[in-house]
Amino acid sequence: MLRKVAKVLLSLYCQAYLHVYLYVEEALPEPETIEVVVHERRLNGDVGDVVATKTVTLQRSTKVVVALKSSDVER
Repeated sequence: MLRKVAKVLLSLYCQAYLHVYLYVEEALPEPETIEVVVHERRLNGDVGDVVATKTVTLQRSTKVVVALKSSDVER
């Protein structure tokens, strides 16, 4: 049992999420599909590689959860 719990905790530890709030002033008449693209920010301020993307259908303001790759978060 302890081994199974350790595996679950390890899998939870290796996953990172970014919570993004998308704001729309007025509700859109029709839902629109958009793509959220997350880039890394380097120490010198430059924009780096794409860390994650997620396609979302949006009609009003909402919160989106984007899963990040654990290998990119560890850099």
